[in-house]
Amino acid sequence: MFSLPFIQKSLFVGILSSIMLSYLGVYITLKRVVFVGISLAQIVTCGYIFGLLVNINPYFTSFIFSLFGILLFSSNIYSEKIPKDAIIALTYIIFLSLSVLFIAKSAKAETHLFNVFSGDILTVQPQEVHLTIAIFILFIISQVLYHRQFNFVSFDPETASVYGYNRFLWDFVFYSVLSLVFITTINTTGIIFSFGFIVIPAMFSIIVFER
Repeated sequence: MFSLPFIQKSLFVGILSSIMLSYLGVYITLKRVVFVGISLAQIVTCGYIFGLLVNINPYFTSFIFSLFGILLFSSNIYSEKIPKDAIIALTYIIFLSLSVLFIAKSAKAETHLFNVFSGDILTVQPQEVHLTIAIFILFIISQVLYHRQFNFVSFDPETASVYGYNRFLWDFVFYSVLSLVFITTINTTGIIFSFGFIVIPAMFSIIVFER
């Protein structure tokens, strides 16, 4: 079975996607911003569906939409009157509603709806494999070069600010990498897979290694 080319491509894409999502999920879980990751994934999904609606490359529209989420979640625009969780939840609801609206307006998006949520990894195309490889290389480079900054800003932001680390910059870079990973997984592994691998491996690793 594993000698079949489409099985090899599917397995390869699935392994790369799971590695990236699981690793980034550790940051998201320990930072206690799991809903930020889910909201960002929903924004990317909305952008993908919008691309299908207007007949523009959905990967491009996903990236454009994700910029809004990256800027929003990286900035410190929250106040005591409006907590961060409320803004994140509102963002999720808005883009989920827009996704439903775009699906209702586009027959093409409606036919792709199942693939967007559950993925279609067995029919992954060569260009999607190449895109996944490119994003994986970018992911590895970012973690090798900047893992210390990510760790410092993520787990001790106050001290990082004292030492002169630009919290907005490093959060922006981190969420940009996360968005690119989501963009690659939308049409291959699907959003359900992405949600699961963002949360479940990190959650179990925390349970196991904190014993």
